[in-house]
Amino acid sequence: MDPTQFGYFPYISNYGVNTAYSYILGSTTTLPVSIYPGSLVSPDFTWESVTQWDLGTEMELLQRRLSVSFDYYTRYTKGMLAASLTPPAVLGTPAPRINAANLKTKGWELSINWHDNIGNDASYRVGVVLSNSDAYITKYDGNATGLISTYYVGQHLGDIWGLKADGLFQSDAEAASYPINQSQVYGGQWHAGDVRYRDLDGDGKITSGKGTVDSSGDLRIIGNNTPRYQYGVSAGLSWKNLDLDIFLQGVAKMNWVPDGRFYGISSEWDVPMQLAANDYWSYENPNGFLPRPYIDGGRGNRGGFGYGVDRYLQNAAYLRVKQLTLGYTVTNAWLTKAKINGVKFYVTGQNILTFTKLSKLYDPENLSLMGYPISKSWAFGLNITLK
Repeated sequence: MDPTQFGYFPYISNYGVNTAYSYILGSTTTLPVSIYPGSLVSPDFTWESVTQWDLGTEMELLQRRLSVSFDYYTRYTKGMLAASLTPPAVLGTPAPRINAANLKTKGWELSINWHDNIGNDASYRVGVVLSNSDAYITKYDGNATGLISTYYVGQHLGDIWGLKADGLFQSDAEAASYPINQSQVYGGQWHAGDVRYRDLDGDGKITSGKGTVDSSGDLRIIGNNTPRYQYGVSAGLSWKNLDLDIFLQGVAKMNWVPDGRFYGISSEWDVPMQLAANDYWSYENPNGFLPRPYIDGGRGNRGGFGYGVDRYLQNAAYLRVKQLTLGYTVTNAWLTKAKINGVKFYVTGQNILTFTKLSKLYDPENLSLMGYPISKSWAFGLNITLK
């Protein structure tokens, strides 16, 4: 169990303590403290069980210059913790977590390494690691109706549900005459610069249906936020006293629904307005990518029903140069007399280049709202090796 998700003692219902009151009771100057009951805990709460089988092979070829390893695995997680069946409203507290779901994960990992010499003075090496996995729910006792807002049988973890857009309205008249009723996305009046949604189920209006797999209205799976095809490349080259090492890292496929920063809004007081949010629609900028800035609560511009919209779905795949090191080793007779094997000068860069289609507002390795971007750095050094 992940303590960051469930806490360290999820099987114990502890009393809660509230010290956030801002008023004073009676003549004392001490702020009051309240105690309230803890959450419900299922009497059958227990550990998840995991079973895995693995098939792998390792080979060395061409006089051991080429090495290849491959692993394929299937993992079964039974009794995964999730919310129990929906309780009656009179309960007055969230349903307890129970061991209600089963998960199946299929994945593989491939590693290829090659090294060789070029003449007597040079050598090189190249290594590639590529892996991928896919996890999906095979059983869930807490969602008999197939609601897409929680686990459901057949769900691939990380699936992103959302609406599909057909551009932006270019005038108030166009918004008013649009034959598709968008009022259920947001009940307010639509204007020029608002998102024009596609009616995928053909009923003449934009809805989320019953919010279930069988009745999702115009909602569709528009992406997946699970990192897919993660890879790393390491390479090195040595020629006489000069050596070069490089390490690349990346993810080939990943989607992400942006938060309020992407639209130039945020509930966090210390998140500044970003220049990337300036490309919004206006009559002076009819080709703007973002919808119009709004003051009438037009939340439908960011994807209705609490879901995303494919127009603003981010491609979070990336390739990053994690480390690059260039070194030169000095060796001569004078150093030998001084009992020094060698003096190496080197320069190292970390996170020096990133290739991605992701908005410049975000770092592909840290997409959280308050996360700091991965820092870029250079270091110069000198190593002296004594005999």
